[in-house]
Amino acid sequence: MTVSTEFPYASISKLFTATAILQLESRGLVNLDASVTRYLPQFPYSEVTARHLLNHTSGLPSMSAMFGQRSGETPDHVITNANALASLPEPRSPLLHEPGAGANYENLNFAVLALIIETVSGENYPDYIAAHILHPAGMTQTRYLPLFQRYEEPGRTVGLAQGYYFPTGFADPPFVGSDIPYARQFWMRYALTGFGDYVGTLRDLVRFADAYDELVPQAQRAAAFRVSRMGDGSLHPNRIGLSWYIGGDEARGTLVFHAGGSIGSSCILVHNLERDQTVVVFSNSPEDVNRLAFDVTRMINGQAVETPRRSLARDYVRRLLARGEESALAYLRSHLDSPDYVLDEDELNIMGYELMAPADPLKLGLTSDLAAALTVFKTNLDLHPQSWNAFDSYGEALVKSGRTDEAIAMYRKSLELNNNPGGRAALEALLTKSQLQ
Repeated sequence: MTVSTEFPYASISKLFTATAILQLESRGLVNLDASVTRYLPQFPYSEVTARHLLNHTSGLPSMSAMFGQRSGETPDHVITNANALASLPEPRSPLLHEPGAGANYENLNFAVLALIIETVSGENYPDYIAAHILHPAGMTQTRYLPLFQRYEEPGRTVGLAQGYYFPTGFADPPFVGSDIPYARQFWMRYALTGFGDYVGTLRDLVRFADAYDELVPQAQRAAAFRVSRMGDGSLHPNRIGLSWYIGGDEARGTLVFHAGGSIGSSCILVHNLERDQTVVVFSNSPEDVNRLAFDVTRMINGQAVETPRRSLARDYVRRLLARGEESALAYLRSHLDSPDYVLDEDELNIMGYELMAPADPLKLGLTSDLAAALTVFKTNLDLHPQSWNAFDSYGEALVKSGRTDEAIAMYRKSLELNNNPGGRAALEALLTKSQLQ
């Protein structure tokens, strides 16, 4: 990739939607604290406001929970912004919590905001964003390419960086994000917009940050960059303002940011309000873009950062699966003291669970490997003999393999190190089972 490579902005696109809402508020066309039903009479939750949508405190459920019944009854029915409200099945899905009483990050919040933009402005969503945000900011390298169109019209993705999806920490090779059938089926069914529709370049996101003061009036900017209050008056638990996340410290100043992720890619935009510094990071691998971006903000402000090191846990597990236990262990031991590698107990533990019972949300057909999981958990225990969690995890794998007596010994040792309720319950269940046999 280069600085001119086109990349999915993913949820950074939410900042465009939020900017549009703040522009409309500044013109007196939207009241952030009025019920959404003022603008969308069919919207079924009268207690939800635009402010709740902007800071993810609305309590709206996921798209699949909201429309799942309709999709099940008519699987060929495509949910779009134009038909979304009419497509809501009866009975309505309940809110996850009272608006303002909890926080749950949900794309559907911004699909509803896109509907408000269209209703209030009289322009369709991409036309409004182009006319009032992209063009004034000089973002000539940014274009509207919603997720469903990327699957429906693959010719439009020419020039777009390919994403590579790693379903586990040790996956090798990865899956090509655009080739995953379940993802295609999902986004072809839920063809909603407002939350992840734009693609473009690093330079254009810098242009957006540079132009923000001109795009959004001062009063709305101040609100956007102030941590929201919950219904009880407490600060938002995730430190969200009006779509922007707020962080920073005394050494760097106030940082406002938003990250984005799609299958196989991730990105983040960070802007320093006091020093007018902008950092944008794109990645089409499982790289931690948040850590990279915030490390850059430290470096440009004279702070030291830790040099990234290669994951020894990942390389060990890959070698275990490819060449066997003896080769993997020799490799591990030969690199333990290398300054170029880092071995993280928790990372190795997670990989053990990924081998034992891999999560497969994208329905890729992942299979378990209990023998490899046992080896990984045992290796982690040998490396961290004072870790109660290492004993606990190895005990859980032993239970799955039917080695009850060994599992009981592991749980007992875990409880000696940390008398935790989960371990006690597991041990009691094993003792009861062994007594009944």
